[in-house]
Amino acid sequence: MKAIRFHQHGGPEVLRYEDAPTPQPGPGEVLVGLRAAALNHLDLFTRKGDVPKVPLPHIGGADGAGVVAANGPGATRYPAGTRVFFDPGLSDGTCDYCARGEHSLCERWEILGEHRDGTYAQAVVIPEVNLRPIPEGLSFEEAAAFPLVFLTAWRMVVSKARVLPGETVLILGIGGGVALAALQIAKHMGARVLVTSSSQEKLDRARAMGADVLINHKATDFSKEVWGITEYSDQLKQASDQITIERQLPLSPLGPGKYKLEITATDQLNNQKISKTAEFTVKAAPEVKAAAYTTPGR
Repeated sequence: MKAIRFHQHGGPEVLRYEDAPTPQPGPGEVLVGLRAAALNHLDLFTRKGDVPKVPLPHIGGADGAGVVAANGPGATRYPAGTRVFFDPGLSDGTCDYCARGEHSLCERWEILGEHRDGTYAQAVVIPEVNLRPIPEGLSFEEAAAFPLVFLTAWRMVVSKARVLPGETVLILGIGGGVALAALQIAKHMGARVLVTSSSQEKLDRARAMGADVLINHKATDFSKEVWGITEYSDQLKQASDQITIERQLPLSPLGPGKYKLEITATDQLNNQKISKTAEFTVKAAPEVKAAAYTTPGR
């Protein structure tokens, strides 16, 4: 088959359009004849050498779409000719993380185009479990552009943050693939979405895609804008400009999903020691909330 490979790391000049062995599907795998592939920042990092231990020569590309060309032993779900796209995250399906549904934390987790040859070729082998049929009306190009960024954004917005209707989501730097995916997913979940950018063009595009509040962070302090837009206690808002936090005690559980946070601080304006206690409810443990910041695909 023909493929775009690199034999060493570097800029675009290291890419070669050349012959490469056509992969053969093993048990539970499918050979997909590719019709489109997408470009992600991950693919640039891999080519430049920012990702360690990339096997050389290498075919990049995490995302793609095409038609089923052949099925390996035991792969029977998608007949030859079926239009498909796929999850580029590869797990073994047997470890403890996979058993809990946390496939992206698999001990042997890989990304297509990073740890193994990817989609910048005429064909690629994919585990059958990773394939999905392309919906009617969606082109190969649109299907190829979908998986990596939307899976990453879904994990952040839905799996980790567990956004619910009526909640507010702030997206910093709208315009990139993951950010635009997060905007669409948050709106799908019924949230109010605030977005920031230094580009008016990107803000206008975000509005067309459903963003509720646009903030140009080049023209204004976005954090103050968010303070003013969201419903915070006036007392805490005023105190935040005047206090220096000295100590924050660990969260104390008050019951399922309920926590208490105690903060000791100095009121600089009045030169007084103050102590604040806040009680709040979250839908996931705080450490899980923090894990919403994730690498592509994870």
